[in-house]
Amino acid sequence: MTEQAKAVTIQAPQKSVTQSNFQQIKSWLTKGSTRDQFMDVLGEKFAPRFMQTILLLMRDPAAAALNKCDPRTVVRSAMVSACTGLSIDPNLSQSALIPYGDRCTFQVMNRGLQQLAFRTGTMATFNTAKVYEGDILSHNPFTGEYKYNDSPHEREILQGYIAYIRQLTGFEKYCYMTIEELMAWGQRYSKSFNKPTGMWRTNPEVMYHKTVSKRVLREGAIIDPYSTTAMNQLATAIKFDNGTPMSDNIEYETAVEYPDRQTEDEAMIARVENAEQSK
Repeated sequence: MTEQAKAVTIQAPQKSVTQSNFQQIKSWLTKGSTRDQFMDVLGEKFAPRFMQTILLLMRDPAAAALNKCDPRTVVRSAMVSACTGLSIDPNLSQSALIPYGDRCTFQVMNRGLQQLAFRTGTMATFNTAKVYEGDILSHNPFTGEYKYNDSPHEREILQGYIAYIRQLTGFEKYCYMTIEELMAWGQRYSKSFNKPTGMWRTNPEVMYHKTVSKRVLREGAIIDPYSTTAMNQLATAIKFDNGTPMSDNIEYETAVEYPDRQTEDEAMIARVENAEQSK
């Protein structure tokens, strides 16, 4: 097991009912075992800045829902970001702490996925792009290859999104999804798909890019969580995405709760309810 992949344990004391979640987390990050764990993972140079970002996020009026989350889930999800070497600073768009009810979930962003993939040292190219009507010249269903139409044409009608990776070995993989397929994907797997505050509604473009990125990595990238630190970080980010660690032990094998994930039956019920509300 690599050093970065070692278990990280957060010894969070019981929360006092007289303290706000913000004050509780601030006290954990000021002194004690929780602060020590962040220092162990990030080092004395970067840990203070990372912990300060957690507190800044919780004090941001736009993130008021984060203060309603169980403080343990906030710290655990933040630790996932720390263990994967990703920032939770919204300006960098690498990873985020997203509230879901009283749970805080870890979310890796498209830029974070790209950075982690390149860190593995196996990737030559990794990109996502919008696909407009007339962009695709041809598609070979046997090889999966797409060819871009580089002749002059109007790019006005958005049809979908595509992700592409090329490894240093020369292996290539594409993942193309139409807007309709992306919407169906979100509706199938996300309980918050129809919620006005959900990411699929507030920032669908981010979710479109991220969806094709995760699919192309899962289907075409080399991901071995037990080979190198960088591989472990990529595998951990993909596994914990949209989830909350179910214990204080933060490592790749840790069980994860996915509060926003829904079963096929739940998705069917949600589609029926949404159709009835639209009448």
